[in-house]
Amino acid sequence: MKNSANILADRLIYLTSFIIPLIFLPQIHVLLVSKTTAGISLLMLLLSALVQSIYLFKAFASKQRALLVSVSSSLIPLNGVIMLVIYYRYFF
Repeated sequence: MKNSANILADRLIYLTSFIIPLIFLPQIHVLLVSKTTAGISLLMLLLSALVQSIYLFKAFASKQRALLVSVSSSLIPLNGVIMLVIYYRYFF
């Protein structure tokens, strides 16, 4: 049985699963419109994806559904930004 602090924590984590992807939208928009990657650190993005993947594994292994949803929803737009940066930097 979960106590009220755990329930509140889960609700806050679910809330972040909606907020975090929205944070990436301005960066994705700028990349798509300007088609330039100046000032964007690919290394930072890749390390962020690595760290989030570790959290995703932890959430999966410990069956923490709220964290699993939140980290997954964050990794999707992050990987989109990484793909756009790689495309515009090396193939465009």
